[in-house]
Order: sequence, then structure tokens, then C-alpha cells
Amino acid sequence: MIEHVWRAASRCSRVDALTIATGDPEVAKAAQHFGGEVHMDRSPYPNGTERSAAAKGAADIVVVIQADQPGLNPMHLSAAIEALIDSGADMATLGAPLTLPCDSPHVVKCLSGPHGRALNFTRSSMTHPSTSATHRHLGVYVYTREAIERYVELGAHRREKREDLEQLRALEAGFDIRIVEVHDACPAVDTPSGVEPAERWISRSIR
Repeated sequence: MIEHVWRAASRCSRVDALTIATGDPEVAKAAQHFGGEVHMDRSPYPNGTERSAAAKGAADIVVVIQADQPGLNPMHLSAAIEALIDSGADMATLGAPLTLPCDSPHVVKCLSGPHGRALNFTRSSMTHPSTSATHRHLGVYVYTREAIERYVELGAHRREKREDLEQLRALEAGFDIRIVEVHDACPAVDTPSGVEPAERWISRSIR
């Protein structure tokens, strides 16, 4: 799955370099096998953003892509990067259409206001449409260098720990986060039962 994500990200014209940040020797070995550049760090980072911050090098914009997105669309990455640059925000992420009601804690819901500014992220059940735009969150984060460095300095927030959502640290700290609406988004593989739907989606999309 990680190779699917890496190959999709490599097709994004707005991405200058790709690094697979991991603390797992098996992941590092697999990545090197298909030609991925690896940042190997055994430190126990609490989330992907902190691990990516440690591997960012001299990058001015850091794109954090979770490996549970096997059908990642490179055009979606471009849209998130462009939204960050055009808006002057601290951070941008992606949201796909969400069918309500949705009570699965594995589906992260995101709410946004004017100009796509994020208002909330949650795993809680959602049964009725909100007055704010509501989407299914996708695990892609685009940070300015300054924002990701500040993120690391803040330390984990209580809501971040309670909901296990790293983006809540940034939201609670007042970061300007923009939600970029995308369609035809592959379902994430959050649990073993998510593998088959993702495989079906990928099969349909490459026909």
C-alpha cells in the first residue's frame, strides 16, 4: 500500500521531493526496494506530523501524506498546496463528500466556514447536516515551514489525545487551516475491513 501512495504522490507536479519517514526497519526496507528515499528515525513520535517535521530538511512547504490513502489523487495534492499558497494560511487539508448519518469513529468529519476555513474535526457521530460545510476528512496535511515547526513546539493537546486526531492540536492553537473540497476520493484503509472497498475503488478508477 505504501508503494501505491508513494507512486501517486510522485506524479504530483507541485511536489519537488518525496521522503518516506519511518521508524520501522521493514517499512524502510520495502520502500528502498521500490526506490523510495527513506528517513529512518526510531524516535517514538506521537503522530505523522511530528515525524515528518523531523524529516523535512530545508523544505519551505511540507506535505504530510498518510500511508492509508492507496488511491491518492496527485491532483488533490496540487489543490491543497495551491490553497495553502493562495490563502496565506498556516495549513491546508482535504475533505470529500460525506453521506449522513455517519456514526463510524473511523470516519473523521470536518466542518468548515467561509473560504473553507476549518472549524472542527471529530470522530463523533453526525446525523444531521450542519449549518457549516461538512466533509469526510482525508489524511493529507500541507504546512508552511513555520507552521509545522510551531506545531511541534506546542506539544499534544487534550482534544488531540482524546480523539486521536493530530490536526486538533493546530486547530486549538488557532492555526488558519483550509479545507479543500475534492471528489472521487478513495476510501482510506483505517481498519482491515477497509481493504476491500479501497481495492474496488482503485480497480474502478484505473479502467
